[in-house]
Amino acid sequence: MSKHFRTRRRSLGRGGLLTLAIAAGVWYGCGCKDDARLAGHRIPKVTVGPVRDQGLELGAQAAPEEVVFVLLRAIRDDVLAGVDQQARRQALERQFAVCDPDYIYDWYRRAYDRLAVADRDEWVYRKVTLWAPTLGCYVDSFDFDLETGRSRMSVSPTSRHESWPGETVQVDLPVGGPAGQAGAEVVVRVRLHRHASGYWRVFQVGFAKRRGLAGAGRASAPTAATSGPASSP
Repeated sequence: MSKHFRTRRRSLGRGGLLTLAIAAGVWYGCGCKDDARLAGHRIPKVTVGPVRDQGLELGAQAAPEEVVFVLLRAIRDDVLAGVDQQARRQALERQFAVCDPDYIYDWYRRAYDRLAVADRDEWVYRKVTLWAPTLGCYVDSFDFDLETGRSRMSVSPTSRHESWPGETVQVDLPVGGPAGQAGAEVVVRVRLHRHASGYWRVFQVGFAKRRGLAGAGRASAPTAATSGPASSP
């Protein structure tokens, strides 16, 4: 067993590893072929609408940081649920609630140049169910209240890209390394799109090599910009 894996296992704990194993099994079960199906899984028809979570109303007036805060809490609950399938499903539904399903489908389909031929609902399910495994090592860093989260996040527009019209931003959040080592900080990057309804909704979750903005603190999201992904997924 490699030193890297031992470090990850200590950080995740038993429940986290089981969650990652289950999620990996879901992804493996999908197969790599375009026509692979997700037999036995409930694939929702996700729509964009107002969301109430963590005491917040995520409507047209909600800031990107508020949406990210709710997402990270849902991901944390997903990972900590371990093998409790009902709790995991409830946490997953909260993640679906703050995503932009149409933009996810269109964005990845364009980025992969016709390789994403699965139907819209299946493709959104594939992508959103990977968010918790992607960030699973860092959920202990998500145990903060909204104001603390605001103080740690920075918001900036994504790089302009004509192929992906619409207003998009990225929210960066530095977190400690998976084993808490000094100097092992990483940056969680969440990309959001402003839906036609005016709601900010998530379309990609990942990591950045460095913060999008210098220093900590909240920055106002742009209100009239056309931007898109800084790079392909």
